[in-house]
Amino acid sequence: LQGKKYLLVYLSASWCPPCRFFTPKLAAFYESFHNSHNFEIVFVSQDRDERSMQAYFHNQKYSKLAVRGGEGSHGDWLAVPYEQAKRLGVTLMQTYAIQGIPMLLLFDLETGELVTRNARDLVARNLDTAEGFPWAGNTDGEGLR
Repeated sequence: LQGKKYLLVYLSASWCPPCRFFTPKLAAFYESFHNSHNFEIVFVSQDRDERSMQAYFHNQKYSKLAVRGGEGSHGDWLAVPYEQAKRLGVTLMQTYAIQGIPMLLLFDLETGELVTRNARDLVARNLDTAEGFPWAGNTDGEGLR
């Protein structure tokens, strides 16, 4: 994460149809804008077991070739190891009153502050342009500190 200004934390799972639908959109957004907009994505699995998490994250069905295909496809982003992801997921859900997945949180890495909990909707609306990124003013919640 060194040198990055923003961090998108993505809570998702293989068993979740809306997650499987949103993931390729997020992968396309990442591929198009992560360098120019100076952000990284970290996947925090909400899968029920490590095998499912690994299959979801690495399966060819979810490869870059499927990015615009409508289902699957993780980007070249980072993933929290499964056991740590379980604990982190619980903490994030409690801290930010998350009711469901997929959830995409956007943090400013310089300040540790949450920029928005609505990053999923903002990515979907601005998929081809990243207009307004980092969407300041959509803050709702507390920072990392």
